[in-house]
Amino acid sequence: MKIGILTYHFAINYGAVLQCYALQQYLKSLGHEVEVINFIPQNYSRKRFWHNNNLRHDFVNGIRKMFLKLKYSSGMRKSFSSFVSSRLNLSESVDYTNFSDALNKYDAVITGSDQVWGPSRWNDLCYFFDNMHDYRGRKISYAPCCAINRAKNILKRDEIAVLLSEFYSLSVRNKETQNFVFDLTKQKVPIVSDPTLLYDFSDLTNGIKSIVEGNYILAYILGADINGGNSEAIELIKRHTGIDNVIAVVLTENAPKIFKWATKTFYSASPIDWLVLFKYASFVYTDSFHGVMFSLKNRKPFVTYYKEKNRASRFLDLKQRFGFNNIVTDMVELKESLSNSYDAINYIDRIQENIEQSKLFLKKSLD
Repeated sequence: MKIGILTYHFAINYGAVLQCYALQQYLKSLGHEVEVINFIPQNYSRKRFWHNNNLRHDFVNGIRKMFLKLKYSSGMRKSFSSFVSSRLNLSESVDYTNFSDALNKYDAVITGSDQVWGPSRWNDLCYFFDNMHDYRGRKISYAPCCAINRAKNILKRDEIAVLLSEFYSLSVRNKETQNFVFDLTKQKVPIVSDPTLLYDFSDLTNGIKSIVEGNYILAYILGADINGGNSEAIELIKRHTGIDNVIAVVLTENAPKIFKWATKTFYSASPIDWLVLFKYASFVYTDSFHGVMFSLKNRKPFVTYYKEKNRASRFLDLKQRFGFNNIVTDMVELKESLSNSYDAINYIDRIQENIEQSKLFLKKSLD
């Protein structure tokens, strides 16, 4: 079967690019011919630094972050571009003028994973396969996320409901998105694992030694500090682990940050560097969903936190469905989490059944 994947393959974001690669490789392992549809929405744009970093309200820190972005983001963009061009089997360039014709060459098209059904996509509806009512193949969703469920207030809710009803098979990544689909269609769809859990990435990391000497705490932070501050959180983790070496990875293109508490900071790590840093870490501290996924994959003890509302649903889903008790919001919860004798290394075992069900969903959808 010839399959096209429609997702955020173009984003300067480790999780977005790697989940796309994982889905591509897993589908290829099933014997399918797979292409990543080389489509970038018209309204997609890099976030403006002035707005993102609140430069007007924190001028000195903002200037420092601007310096980091100017110095390192070009290298980061090049490393992502190199990974995408060499590792993803990209289709010819697709835009709105040839969208429908380009997708009609596939026996099936899969949208997902990542936040392809999030608020930024509720106007153009391209990731719902808008204007493809006569598509001859199978429309499939695999693990898309809506970030936050506002289905009842979306202006195009009826239009989205019709588009969802035309899918051959539907799945979502978390409970929030399951509720989103149910509020639009009254259909309860399965929750499947993120594509990164379907593939082991050994082809990218085998034979590569650690790029950091000795044991280290890995910090991968995208949003605001935990309540109480990341500096204090790091000190608690250092005392808990007995490790003083703290390595930070910064997504400089989208979220330039300065971590004074880090022993060393990587400002332009490639996607493979990022994988290697997770592979050899002794402990992980993150507010990233994919930071959690790769901690699980590598069976690393970790603590994750959330602060912003639009980031909460992914973590609450893991907490509610699988009993994760190392997902925290402040210093009190962090201390309690670190003092508990939970076996963070074996959390992956808790979701193994869901991973197998997810593989079965894909196989049945493509049978």
